[in-house]
Amino acid sequence: MDNVPEKIKPIVRSNTTAIAFQLDGLCAGLELVVQTGQTIGAATRSLFDSVMKLVREDGKGKIFEVFTVTPSDASLGDLLVVAHTARETYLAFLTPEELAEQQMAAPFGLAGMRRTPR
Repeated sequence: MDNVPEKIKPIVRSNTTAIAFQLDGLCAGLELVVQTGQTIGAATRSLFDSVMKLVREDGKGKIFEVFTVTPSDASLGDLLVVAHTARETYLAFLTPEELAEQQMAAPFGLAGMRRTPR
């Protein structure tokens, strides 16, 4: 980082925030697959399993115990429901500043709908 100008600061996020962003991407991707009538491939299933493993390892307490390993024969709808439930759970643990950042990144998504009227 010796060559980086002083004005540029690295972005630092909590694991909770980073996983919430990953869940956003996973949900958006799964929704596109559903909308186009496609099926998921091995790479998408691998990504789903990896992100959900992070959820299980990072999450603390009984609220995260519901995120067990999803069976390999789970339907696309099942995967989407699990991903959205994990996403909503993570949004509940974001600080107000993290939630505001999430809303700015996805102004028309679910996080954007959580905005309070001004």
